[in-house]
Amino acid sequence: MYSIIKILMSALIIAGVTEMAKRFPTYGGIVAALPIVSLLSIIWLSVQGEKRKWSVSLH
Repeated sequence: MYSIIKILMSALIIAGVTEMAKRFPTYGGIVAALPIVSLLSIIWLSVQGEKRKWSVSLH
Protein backbone atom coordinates (compact mmCIF):
# COMPACT_ATOMS: atom_id res chain seq x y z
CA MET A 1 0.00 0.00 0.00
CA TYR A 2 2.82 2.38 0.90
CA SER A 3 4.48 1.78 -2.47
CA ILE A 4 1.28 2.67 -4.30
CA ILE A 5 1.03 5.95 -2.37
CA LYS A 6 4.64 6.81 -3.26
CA ILE A 7 4.06 6.04 -6.93
CA LEU A 8 0.85 8.08 -7.08
CA MET A 9 2.38 11.11 -5.34
CA SER A 10 5.44 11.01 -7.58
CA ALA A 11 3.26 10.71 -10.68
CA LEU A 12 1.12 13.67 -9.57
CA ILE A 13 4.20 15.86 -9.09
CA ILE A 14 5.58 14.90 -12.50
CA ALA A 15 2.20 15.48 -14.16
CA GLY A 16 1.95 18.88 -12.45
CA VAL A 17 5.35 19.95 -13.75
CA THR A 18 4.41 18.76 -17.24
CA GLU A 19 1.17 20.76 -17.22
CA MET A 20 3.01 23.83 -15.94
CA ALA A 21 5.52 23.50 -18.78
CA LYS A 22 2.68 23.38 -21.32
CA ARG A 23 1.01 26.54 -20.02
CA PHE A 24 4.04 28.52 -18.85
CA PRO A 25 7.15 27.27 -20.68
CA THR A 26 9.56 29.53 -18.78
CA TYR A 27 8.34 28.52 -15.33
CA GLY A 28 7.97 24.92 -16.41
CA GLY A 29 11.57 24.88 -17.59
CA ILE A 30 12.79 26.30 -14.30
CA VAL A 31 10.81 23.78 -12.24
CA ALA A 32 11.81 20.91 -14.53
CA ALA A 33 15.47 21.83 -14.10
CA LEU A 34 15.20 21.38 -10.34
CA PRO A 35 16.42 18.05 -8.99
CA ILE A 36 12.86 16.88 -8.28
CA VAL A 37 13.63 13.16 -8.57
CA SER A 38 16.52 13.47 -6.13
CA LEU A 39 14.38 15.42 -3.68
CA LEU A 40 11.61 12.82 -3.91
CA SER A 41 14.12 10.06 -3.22
CA ILE A 42 15.48 11.88 -0.19
CA ILE A 43 11.97 12.51 1.13
CA TRP A 44 10.90 8.88 0.69
CA LEU A 45 14.05 7.60 2.39
CA SER A 46 13.62 9.94 5.35
CA VAL A 47 9.94 9.02 5.70
CA GLN A 48 10.85 5.34 5.72
CA GLY A 49 13.50 6.00 8.36
CA GLU A 50 16.51 4.87 6.36
CA LYS A 51 19.87 5.55 7.97
CA ARG A 52 22.00 8.11 6.20
CA LYS A 53 25.54 7.25 5.28
CA TRP A 54 27.54 10.43 5.67
CA SER A 55 30.96 8.87 5.22
CA VAL A 56 32.33 7.59 1.96
CA SER A 57 34.81 4.78 2.03
CA LEU A 58 37.55 4.98 -0.56
CA HIS A 59 38.91 1.50 -1.14
